[in-house]
Amino acid sequence: MIRFQSESSDPTAVRQAWQAGFLAFLPAIQRHAQVAFSHLDAEAREEAVQEVVVYALVTYLRLAELNKLELAYPAVLARFGVARVKHGRDAVSGKLL
Repeated sequence: MIRFQSESSDPTAVRQAWQAGFLAFLPAIQRHAQVAFSHLDAEAREEAVQEVVVYALVTYLRLAELNKLELAYPAVLARFGVARVKHGRDAVSGKLL
């Protein structure tokens, strides 16, 4: 279970806050990933883009957990995810594929 440090003790409010923030970043993250993997066929590109989104989400959640969302930027999250996918890291386990 992920616990967020927050002034609000209402878990629903905390969850909605980070979700709204990430959803605002999502189009830019997806666009960055689509361009980065434009050389792949459609199916492989979609898979790679989804892996990048997972990396970005996990990173964003960790920043939220640490109460450091001011450090989150969509381009940085996308570049990190693209680099991890290009180097063959699995988004869930972090192991090389």
